[in-house]
Amino acid sequence: METIDDSISSGIERGDERTWTAFYAAFAPVMRAYAVRRGCDEPDDAVQEV
Repeated sequence: METIDDSISSGIERGDERTWTAFYAAFAPVMRAYAVRRGCDEPDDAVQEV
């Protein structure tokens, strides 16, 4: 059985836009929280840049 990580990796390697969207939706909140904890003034902008 393919894991979620394998699925995401495969889709990103293929350049699949839906996979990138799913990746962003899954990890943006985590990255934003990290940026906030680190004192980033504009966490949403930082996440978008990543």
